Amino acid sequence: MMSCQSIGSVFSISPDRYHFYSQRLEPQNNHNGKWGYSSQSGFISKNENFLECSRNYRQVLIEHKVTYNQCAERLISITEAAFKALPGTLIENKFMVTISQRFTSGQYCPFSQGSDDDVGRYYAIPLENYCGLGDRDIKIVNTLTNDSIKFSSLLPHLIKDHHFFGGEAFSPYLTGPLEIIKTTEIPEDPNFSTPEDLSDIASTVPSNRALHSTYVFIGKSFCQSKDLIYELSERNANSEIFDFGDNVKGLFLHYSHGFDDSPQMGWRNDIRFLHIFNPDPQQKTFEVLVEGITLKALTIQGYTRLSLVIQP
Repeated sequence: MMSCQSIGSVFSISPDRYHFYSQRLEPQNNHNGKWGYSSQSGFISKNENFLECSRNYRQVLIEHKVTYNQCAERLISITEAAFKALPGTLIENKFMVTISQRFTSGQYCPFSQGSDDDVGRYYAIPLENYCGLGDRDIKIVNTLTNDSIKFSSLLPHLIKDHHFFGGEAFSPYLTGPLEIIKTTEIPEDPNFSTPEDLSDIASTVPSNRALHSTYVFIGKSFCQSKDLIYELSERNANSEIFDFGDNVKGLFLHYSHGFDDSPQMGWRNDIRFLHIFNPDPQQKTFEVLVEGITLKALTIQGYTRLSLVIQP
């Protein structure tokens, strides 16, 4: 079995590493093969936020009182039982399981540690750093309910070790926790409690909640510097700094996330993003008028940088 040389849970990814892993998870086809992305078809669509997807899936688990480990182990147990059974045997008298032939070239885990210079090229990642491998497709049909799921044999590893199910708008299989819970009939854990890795770590997990019809909430990241906003203003032709009171300030930039501060990789000429900074440890709630647009009951946590987009 491979030793896991990886980032652990996706929720442990620091904001400055979000872009790196986002590129790994996108389809290689979207980039004309210029980057050696982790997968030809991808784990998320080009415009999906994998941390937001993971946060939404995490909420499903909390609502159903089911853990990541339960989901992963349920897929493993049914699959292993099917391997040992004769073809056509109903596992647990209800699950019809179809397992593909082993692929010539397997799908390695996109969260394996590797070269930062080459995003997802697997030949740039040392073999000993691969932390998971999937080399088959599996389909489970619950013959009593007609619910079904299809997934890569890599998925249990992604769920158990990285708390990652894939994208919501797109993935090769679209197998989220709700589909797994329903199809494989995972019961509530009577001793379920929200562990630390399921807690709300909003300062590092972006979200896309609408704050105003003209604004869409793009993301959050950690920020403790009181001087950064002034440095960014100077770098961007002395962009106007808005004082929202209580030491909360903002300015407009042409890119959406802090990891693009230098270099400005995500620069857009058609969209401006409002970046709001709270360098204090206390959470702040405020209402402010920005260029004719009112932001109502906007809450920003301590040591947090928000980014919002003005839709063209």
